[in-house]
Amino acid sequence: MIIEGDELLMNPSSMRGAVSRSRAWGMTAVMNPSVADIKRYKSQYDATDEVNGVQKQVIMDLWREGLMRPGISLWTIGTTQDEGLISAIRAGFEDVELWADPLNYLLDSLDDILKSVRDQEVSVWSVHAPFTGVDISSPDAIIRSKSLDMMKVTLEIASKVEAHYVVVHPSEKAYDDKKMYREAVRSLIRSLEELVKQAERYGVRLVLENMLSKPGKFRIGTSIKELKSLIEENGLDVGICLDTGHSHHNGLRVDEEVIEANGLLRTLHVNDNHGTMDEHLVPGEGTIDWNRFISSLSRVDDLEVLLLEVNTMNSEEILKRAYQAGMSLCRRIMSMKSS
Repeated sequence: MIIEGDELLMNPSSMRGAVSRSRAWGMTAVMNPSVADIKRYKSQYDATDEVNGVQKQVIMDLWREGLMRPGISLWTIGTTQDEGLISAIRAGFEDVELWADPLNYLLDSLDDILKSVRDQEVSVWSVHAPFTGVDISSPDAIIRSKSLDMMKVTLEIASKVEAHYVVVHPSEKAYDDKKMYREAVRSLIRSLEELVKQAERYGVRLVLENMLSKPGKFRIGTSIKELKSLIEENGLDVGICLDTGHSHHNGLRVDEEVIEANGLLRTLHVNDNHGTMDEHLVPGEGTIDWNRFISSLSRVDDLEVLLLEVNTMNSEEILKRAYQAGMSLCRRIMSMKSS
């Protein structure tokens, strides 16, 4: 059903919440359409010159523009992934990141998740690969081999749920000396070369997340510049996932990290903190300069989902605040893009 004018749409079956509508361009138009809205309009495009008062040109303009929407990591939502998925949908999210740390946490809920994905028409934007006790950059051959096996299972799961990306930590260990760090970098490159081939078979993309730094130690991936150099210098078909909280914790400006990643930036872990701890707060509740972030992200093309990775502490109230913050960021970014 296409909603006209200033009506308020409620979808009780999926409880996705209200979607605000208004008039624009002197005609009835949808200002904040969901993905499902646009798909409906697109499917009807060739059938009629006008769809319930929405002119064809408006439909195609919306389709072409590419509308950013908020997504959420299921990291701290619910006691199971399936429970978290339902809670995320109720809060209004239509795109999620599944959490595979530990891997069994995702495997145990996989059948229920697949059913929920089908029934609720929710999109799995990404899967976060396991990282506890997992290190694809480990110089230890046994650890690296076991870690690669877990990554390959994760890639298979990602393919089943039709995820776009698998988010991978480039490292888990920080080293006291540069020699061991360099050895770990070589191990990481070998691992990525192998995993990229596997990802291609499953039709998903790998993205590397920027890591928390540890004072006085050497750790792979604590800045976007380092990740970008590693990817480009070795010709790896790998993207970047920017964790805003990690950058801020590491004393880096998040807006500058966005610009550094542009061209390789595929997805985000949007969260806030006060610069001293990895708090994973709702954006606006820490000290990140979100105005600068919005300005820099408005210059990035083809980023559909602004994915939040917030510690909800299993609280519906925090989850709602996260959705509201995500929607606000998306609207401001899209407004800046069109200005």
